[in-house]
Amino acid sequence: MSDIVSQVQKIKNRWKTNDKLQQELNELRELKTKWFLTDEDKKIIDKRLNDINNQLGIPKNCIEYSVSDISNALPKEMIIDKLLGRSSITLLIGNTGCGKTKLAHFIFKNLLSTNDNIFVRYIDMDNPIENLNSYKIHEIKEKYGERFKYFGKRNPEYDFNMVIEAENVILSVIEEQIEHPERIYLLIEDNLKNIARKNRKGFIDTNYLWKLEKKFQASSGTTIVLHHFNKAGIYADTSDILNFCDAAFNVSYNDQTSSIIIEPDKQSRYRLEKKAFSVDTETQEIIEEIEYSSAKMSNEEIKIINEIKYLLTECGDFNQSELEKELKLVRTSIGMGEKKFRIILKKYSGLMWENYRGENNALIFTTIKDKQKNQPNLPNNDIQGK
Repeated sequence: MSDIVSQVQKIKNRWKTNDKLQQELNELRELKTKWFLTDEDKKIIDKRLNDINNQLGIPKNCIEYSVSDISNALPKEMIIDKLLGRSSITLLIGNTGCGKTKLAHFIFKNLLSTNDNIFVRYIDMDNPIENLNSYKIHEIKEKYGERFKYFGKRNPEYDFNMVIEAENVILSVIEEQIEHPERIYLLIEDNLKNIARKNRKGFIDTNYLWKLEKKFQASSGTTIVLHHFNKAGIYADTSDILNFCDAAFNVSYNDQTSSIIIEPDKQSRYRLEKKAFSVDTETQEIIEEIEYSSAKMSNEEIKIINEIKYLLTECGDFNQSELEKELKLVRTSIGMGEKKFRIILKKYSGLMWENYRGENNALIFTTIKDKQKNQPNLPNNDIQGK
């Protein structure tokens, strides 16, 4: 036992020595940029830098790309088209209860079921164990075994620093990805504020922000991070959270259409798109991806669109004036003027109906006969006669 303790002490001493050397290395690199140094000063600094690099095993030009680095680099790959890039750090930002966790679960469950090469590691520092039961996490673990691991258990018997424990999990996932480069490892962090290190003022320490995630990224790992808006509706703690990641989506929930909506906030080198997902009002689980335009509709838009589609289907083509006249009572009941009504006619033309020019250049509206099956499904409103 004493032998193990002495070995551990040697490791600690080596860590402290390396830490001091790394600190000195950074200080000397910064010192070398100062304008007042003489040539002789620079030679002395270079000599000490070489000594430290040799002790730490750091190559002289460690940030210079080699020919093989560049020639062997793979093109950017999308794990989910227009949503999640491989080797990216993607941020999902939104208010509490907007559906970030639901969306993360929908993403990893779909990936696990459609791609046998996906391995998911989920760090949950936000949800109590009762929620995990309702999310059926135990069933997913049983089904996928080693391909799915879920972390975040708190043991009252041990006073663990959960931030350090989360970092150790990330380090273990990095090792897994390096050991199995043919696999696609997806790390999900829920949520950032409970996982990231804090400074003395209690804010996220930007010196450590994304540090391990960047190492994971360098080994081809992919990360999704969930983060809350603060009460003012902005990113909690610091804008560096957004600046340091590769891609970001704002997440919101539309009660009127029972849907989760995501909108790109940062795209970097990825081509991301606005997306929407319908939510089952009873189970509160995501059912499927739906048309973004239909999910963004208000109750008033849904009602008037359903009325227009009903008229066009049951009564045939209408010109703009006829539609305005036929739906005047409906428009009045929901407080919609002619200007707003015309905007809707134009906005959803090609999606909900088509138009063409008729006699005297009148604008005629008609159903999308050959594309009926591709039209977005809208919530049913009470429409007279249906």
